[in-house]
Amino acid sequence: MESVARDLGFEYCAYGIQMPIPISRPTTAMFNNYPDKWQRRYDECKYVEIDPTVQHALHSDKPLLWTDDVFMPTPGF
Repeated sequence: MESVARDLGFEYCAYGIQMPIPISRPTTAMFNNYPDKWQRRYDECKYVEIDPTVQHALHSDKPLLWTDDVFMPTPGF
């Protein structure tokens, strides 16, 4: 995944998948190459709950073009 992202001109990439089992508490697996410091902050601040890219992925299988407008609803993020 990282080499494909690099070939496309991106420094970082992430992939997440939400597994529906167990139904009462689905689990999420995240894979990325972001710096450790950012990953810790993301987890500590629970950004996954407000990250517009995550929200998009939960409701669409289409790619998301990152623009400033995408992040306007979450200025704290």
